[in-house]
Amino acid sequence: MAERGDHVLSLASGRSIGYSVYGDPTGAVVLNCHGGLVSGHDVGPADQHAQELGLCILSPDRPGAGRTDRLPRYGMIPWVRSDVVPLLEYLGVERLGVMGWSEGGQYALAAAYELGPRVDRCAVIAGCLPVDDPSVYPELNPIDRTLITLAQRAPLLLRGYFRATAWLARASPRLLMQIAVRGLPKSELDAVAAQGAWLPTILSEGARQPRGGVDEYLAIRPPLGIRTRGHRGARLYLPGRRRRTRPCLVGSDARRPHSRCRTRGIPRGRSLHRPDAVEGDPRLSRQGRPGAGRFLTGDMGQN
Repeated sequence: MAERGDHVLSLASGRSIGYSVYGDPTGAVVLNCHGGLVSGHDVGPADQHAQELGLCILSPDRPGAGRTDRLPRYGMIPWVRSDVVPLLEYLGVERLGVMGWSEGGQYALAAAYELGPRVDRCAVIAGCLPVDDPSVYPELNPIDRTLITLAQRAPLLLRGYFRATAWLARASPRLLMQIAVRGLPKSELDAVAAQGAWLPTILSEGARQPRGGVDEYLAIRPPLGIRTRGHRGARLYLPGRRRRTRPCLVGSDARRPHSRCRTRGIPRGRSLHRPDAVEGDPRLSRQGRPGAGRFLTGDMGQN
């Protein structure tokens, strides 16, 4: 595994993948799938906690975000094949856990499926609903619904949104943070404020390539395109309850999958659903305050 810090991998195709390593570089590897509108640095606040748990968090920027080059017309499964697999091969990672927050939850499920037996555990925290399902699409939060619609119908306008975000991050990061956290509970506001410039920084990095931002919101709209029959995969951990953003297992063997999620696409495996496991902003707490990190280390394996 690479040393802690930021790195860039050059692929044979000519593209570059930016990735960061947090926690203990000698520990068990966990692939972090960052949320929407941000970069792989979103997991930075969990660095110390990951060290304490003996986890090595590998956090790549997705195509068109942060330091990673665009990959036009990519999908979630193609992303695993084009970016994640070469990165794991380069770093010599054979087995790993996977986690994702919000929009990244869908990417985490895709990675857990595509990597199959290599993945022991998958944690989806306050995961985005499967937006290809017409029955749940209206339940998405207003921002995600708007961005997905703009990506499909007015991509030039959405590119302008990302340019404005990047400009505001440079001109007035404090104002950008105030806009981004508007409406959050006080506990979450305090958690974000304690991280200083972290939030405006990752928002700026997520908006750095406007065309890439459009690509990402096009990528999450189609179905995952995977099948569960005969497939073995990771155990899943699904903590958190957030308005219009629900923990969702898309699979046939969950003990308590969300009632609105159809059984059409994630590896068979026992799920551990903990609605009480996230406190404060899940961007800060998803790695183990108290549950997800311990689940990924195996400490909650028998629950």
